[in-house]
Amino acid sequence: MSGSFRTALLILTLFILPPLARAERIVSTLTNDLTDVSTAMPFWLASPFSTDPNYRFLSSVTVGLGFANAAVNVRLFADNGGQPGATVADLGTQVVTQQMTSLWTFTPAVRVLLNPSTTYWVGLGNVSTNPFTFSAILDPSKFTFAAVPGASMTNLVATGSGSGPNPPAQFDSFGTNAVLPFELDAEATGLAVLTIQPQPGGVIKISSTNGSGYPHIIQAATNLDPPVVWQNLGSNALAPSGAWEFTDVNATDYPRRFYRSTVP
Repeated sequence: MSGSFRTALLILTLFILPPLARAERIVSTLTNDLTDVSTAMPFWLASPFSTDPNYRFLSSVTVGLGFANAAVNVRLFADNGGQPGATVADLGTQVVTQQMTSLWTFTPAVRVLLNPSTTYWVGLGNVSTNPFTFSAILDPSKFTFAAVPGASMTNLVATGSGSGPNPPAQFDSFGTNAVLPFELDAEATGLAVLTIQPQPGGVIKISSTNGSGYPHIIQAATNLDPPVVWQNLGSNALAPSGAWEFTDVNATDYPRRFYRSTVP
């Protein structure tokens, strides 16, 4: 590309939720036979899954619970070397009072982006002072899962004791003697095509006319040689129509600059 341009090839993509996106099952072990397992506060249990090669927004997690009289918290954890790591999303707490096995659905209060081909853990904890039972899969030979192409689940469980309403700082037990049965549903994301327009005075205007009202962050880098260092330039909310603009008034300070758009 000609060096006379202050901004060389600019590759930008914005991951947003299409207006007609619908949640679909990404992974599920709810097709397995469920067995009640007694637990007590502050017990936590988590099992992993891996996403397919697409960006998705988490819609809900449904877990199978048995006889219960307790406050149950469900969270999504990052993977940290094969064990649950930092909390990605707190899906809330529900008071569960029931005499038989049933399904309970937990939804995030804010939109949560799931990265493609990434391992996460779904964790469930008893955050009350009462014991309760959850429905677990106990026979590894009978473990099965359903998933969209490219997604997967593992017959693995991590357990640990939390502190009050908080999960364990580090889960301390791993094995295949029990698996948390859950289903995770998510919405597909769409790509909004961005337009780059050099303006008088050397500033750069970045705009998009499609998408929905999801926040985004504009980032810039001076080159694409690894390790690439992306700098946040600003954050805007898309208009209801999906149209938005962002102007980089500092573009003249750099001989070239690459841009991308991402979500929080």
